[in-house]
Amino acid sequence: MMEELLWDVLWWFLVVIGGVVVVHLLLLFTLMQILYKSIKPAKPSHFQESQKEQLTSQYSSGDKGNAQVRAIFKYVPKLREEVAWIPLTSSYPTPVHTISLPISSLNKVGGGKDEGEEEGYVEILLKREDMSSYVYGGNKVRTLEFQLPCAYNGIREEISTGGTLMVVGGPGSNQCVAVSVYSQQLKDKSVTVKSFYCVPEAPSFDNGLNMMSVLSFDVHLLQTWYYDVWKLLPCIFSTVVQHYFTKGFRVMPGGGANPVGALGHVGAILEICEALGKNHPKTIFLPIGSGCTISGLVVGIAIARKLGLGFEGDLKEYKLKGVVIHQITNALPFFAYSNIKGLVRDTAKLIKEKGDLDVTEEAKEVLSCVEIITGYAGSYGQETENMLLAREIFNEKNTTIVNDNENIKKPWLCSCFSGKAAAAFLYHLKNETKNHNNKKRHDLMLWCTKSLIQPVGENPFCPSSLKGREGKEAKMGKWLSESKINTIEDCKPVFTEVRQ
Repeated sequence: MMEELLWDVLWWFLVVIGGVVVVHLLLLFTLMQILYKSIKPAKPSHFQESQKEQLTSQYSSGDKGNAQVRAIFKYVPKLREEVAWIPLTSSYPTPVHTISLPISSLNKVGGGKDEGEEEGYVEILLKREDMSSYVYGGNKVRTLEFQLPCAYNGIREEISTGGTLMVVGGPGSNQCVAVSVYSQQLKDKSVTVKSFYCVPEAPSFDNGLNMMSVLSFDVHLLQTWYYDVWKLLPCIFSTVVQHYFTKGFRVMPGGGANPVGALGHVGAILEICEALGKNHPKTIFLPIGSGCTISGLVVGIAIARKLGLGFEGDLKEYKLKGVVIHQITNALPFFAYSNIKGLVRDTAKLIKEKGDLDVTEEAKEVLSCVEIITGYAGSYGQETENMLLAREIFNEKNTTIVNDNENIKKPWLCSCFSGKAAAAFLYHLKNETKNHNNKKRHDLMLWCTKSLIQPVGENPFCPSSLKGREGKEAKMGKWLSESKINTIEDCKPVFTEVRQ
């Protein structure tokens, strides 16, 4: 009798746990669909035109022309008339730099030793997306130039005043920082921006700085500092309910990964064609989180091939090497590829419908160039041995930017994205250098995605205020402390003030 009772208890326990897991997965799947579809392409509005004027007025007279120029509009001009867009920066096109790396340092990659007797340098190319803005750079700016106006237009169509724009990510999310910064730049106080930290992320100084940036702006922070199912589920459920039943509610896709966001990265490839002509790289390394950037690059190459701008010939010559940065996609890389495939298809469809240019078949063909690189992720946001070594090599005195301007900064290799892509790139470069006599490897490019600017708003957050707190605030304080941020003074050396 007792044995049967124990089996019944165990059975119902498993049923309850299984049910919770199924509900959790269903809600997560629903949330992912909401993230992808929440922000749809919208036509330009009078509000957008006034925002363009307000943003452009901030730039110097020499930069005002650049603020209105985007490569994608040059080759797909109808998009400017059909999809809302605003100039968040005057720094496009971002530059292509050459960096010189000492071969002796490459010997340390992959567990080797510095065999100082091997002299010389190897040169490779950098796409400096990290220099995309003097306010906050990185690869998110391109996505927000399209997504923010489309989101605001969608909100205003449903409700004339008020509305909510939610952005999701981990505590060190670059996306949360970018939305916090640029929603303030728009100076539209009728829309409330909320950051929802629903993704566990390892503490690191880079991640902690991002959180401190978000906290310094006028953003409503949903502090989800617990990652157990019982407390996270209600937050996700609330987001799902608000999306379906609250007017003027929009959710930014994680990492900007939807067709509207990918449009910005289409233009980045067209910039390379304009800057380098037929001397463009054959292999590009970049990190893969949401897959937005690499999907835009695929479609950009498809346009370049169709219009005869570059990347022509046999596609076997070209590689887009995406380095996964999350432990789940590291273990299941087909998920990353499947996501990219779907986003490429939908982005090509959007360009066909709104830009009157059909690159559907070309985009399918270019997908064959995508290669998913695993083995460098660690835990999401975590500093890894390979990533730290890459940072060390890039920061060496003998690693130099080959340019007349000595003040050009080297890329910021962060613990979550750019550092892991650089680690994979250096391993590839070491092996390639052994097999090539040519040390000017201008056929290789590293896509630099981490902003050189770490922004701080007018209300810097004081981590010491969390001492003695309980619950969420205590966990928040502990995470910041583990990120080596205990006071605002820890951040000041890298903070750049942003006027609101």
